[in-house]
Amino acid sequence: MNPNPSSPNPINPFAGIEVKASGAEPLPVGPYVAVFRSLEPFSNDRVSNKLRFVWEVATGNHKGKTASALCDPNLTPNSHAGRLIGGLVGRPLQPGEDVAALWTAVQAAVGRRFMVTVQSGPKNGKPSVQMVSLPPED
Repeated sequence: MNPNPSSPNPINPFAGIEVKASGAEPLPVGPYVAVFRSLEPFSNDRVSNKLRFVWEVATGNHKGKTASALCDPNLTPNSHAGRLIGGLVGRPLQPGEDVAALWTAVQAAVGRRFMVTVQSGPKNGKPSVQMVSLPPED
């Protein structure tokens, strides 16, 4: 720091330092055209037994950034995972549906474009993909 505090021109301790993003910042809330990249199991030291959906934003100011969702693996037509998978396969899930067939359909969606909507999670949680649909026609 400044060795002489009474000096009229103290040394700026912030000179040359810039504010940087802290890790993987979530995308701002809103709709994005994005390419589906993967659906994989996820666990770390804070959460376990989750599904992680990953898209890459394909257009606009956030092109190349990751849009993702982390959710419980319970599959119902209205669960978070169920809604996302329904968006990827192009229709709502049906009770009793064959999960193996869904997995095949999800894998077929890898590399395809979708419209994803990033919204705050439950209880004002971290923004993540909450809805998926086919993109608008070009």
